[in-house]
Amino acid sequence: MKPTVNNVASVAIIYPRDDPGQVFLCEYDSGYPAVVFRGMYNPPGGNWIGPLAASDRGPLDTIRRELKEELVLGGAPADRLELVSLGLVDQVDPNEKVQGGTLVNVDPNDARMLGRIRSSIQKALQPWGSYYHLVPKAVFDAVDLMNKRGPTSTLVCCWLAPLGPKTWSHLARLQDKYDNLTNEGNTRITSLDAIVSGRRLIAWGHTRGYCDFWVSYGLMRAKDVHRIAVIQSDYVGPILETYKEILSRYNVLRTPFTT
Repeated sequence: MKPTVNNVASVAIIYPRDDPGQVFLCEYDSGYPAVVFRGMYNPPGGNWIGPLAASDRGPLDTIRRELKEELVLGGAPADRLELVSLGLVDQVDPNEKVQGGTLVNVDPNDARMLGRIRSSIQKALQPWGSYYHLVPKAVFDAVDLMNKRGPTSTLVCCWLAPLGPKTWSHLARLQDKYDNLTNEGNTRITSLDAIVSGRRLIAWGHTRGYCDFWVSYGLMRAKDVHRIAVIQSDYVGPILETYKEILSRYNVLRTPFTT
């Protein structure tokens, strides 16, 4: 029998090639509907879901598309339609937006630079591995008495994006100048040491992917990263190239072609 997952996601661990202890990642804001994960870190990326994902042939297409959608300067907050597709909210007001956005006075040269950085990230992508995440209902219930969401399982395709010194320097400069480079929550540059010392949590089971990555570089402090113990996160093998292959091995409940 094929294992069942709620959805398929593609995410990227973005880091400087010469210092893998540093990472560029996202942070859920106070409006994120899965209350338990508010304020937690999350890797950039997104889901194979919604009309824009219908043309994705495989997970690599998804992560490239999501990076193009998310890493922006001068962008309005993203709409909430994907949250409905994922079952995070029941319905959506078409005029309601996700918190976030980068509606600030943007130097056009900086916007063009971010576009070049985004292209560099897309070109740098390397497959890391596939993970099965299972978040029990109790995790959502713990901080949300109104929670109606049940246990949630996801097949996560994790990619690495090592950046050269010049590209990382440009990214760090823009992050320092604007403090946010996405229209979906917030972006941050942080480090393994800061995550451990600050007891910062990484959402949705992604702790496993980050820690496996750090340990592969001999950064054994990754074993001290705080995590939500009841969230299951298992490595399940290499990233499958196409969604046709994924659907042959998994029963995926939410896809671009389900309503």
